[in-house]
Amino acid sequence: MNRAVLGGLPVDLLTPETVRERIGQWLARPERSYQVVTLNALMVMAAEKHPELKRAIATADLVVIDGIGISRALRRGGVFPPPRYRGVDLVRDLLAHASWVNRSVYFYGASRPVLDRLRAIAVERWPGIRIAGMWDGYRPEDARSDILAKRPDILLAALGTPRQELFLASVLKELPGTVGIGVGGSFDVLAGMKQEAPLLLQAAGMEWLFRMVREPGRCRKLPELAQFWVRYVLLSGKEKSDG
Repeated sequence: MNRAVLGGLPVDLLTPETVRERIGQWLARPERSYQVVTLNALMVMAAEKHPELKRAIATADLVVIDGIGISRALRRGGVFPPPRYRGVDLVRDLLAHASWVNRSVYFYGASRPVLDRLRAIAVERWPGIRIAGMWDGYRPEDARSDILAKRPDILLAALGTPRQELFLASVLKELPGTVGIGVGGSFDVLAGMKQEAPLLLQAAGMEWLFRMVREPGRCRKLPELAQFWVRYVLLSGKEKSDG
């Protein structure tokens, strides 16, 4: 597999089309479970503070370029990455695929109102989709027992980093053939509860600015973003591809 390394973390240099093909192959021949990570700048910085998160990303089966910062940092290091694949776009494509090939999907995370709205939209937008279960992220107990009982083909965890990556790394070991993906705030977007950035800002990789304007509380993450860009884009970027 063609991979680069950034901040000690693997990054798969696969186009969105190849990512979809790879996951489709896993779903068609579920020999074991697989974990997919959608990597962005804040996740890289979080991995520096959380050894367990770094280990979960390092051992994931697929690490997809989600954020524009990852692409810029790789370019700085002489690696020419494929187009990034935003997590919410990957989820949309997987839900469409699941409805087409009759695979079951489990949604874990977000709030109950978001999940209720997402269920209604998913059934209408992707007819025939099999929803194995929905479990909100605010219950005192986690969804492990329910997930293990239902054994979904696709497990989408919208719990935020590092919680979603650590949960998936743990629970997938107990599932025979599930593709698990940490999807951050994708449920809120798919449910129409949060607005996506305009296409022009998406193309420029400026979704983070749109989100911070809409949700000022996110501004607390600006120092970490700035630290990433200084370290990996402006001053460093010397990571090399390993294949």
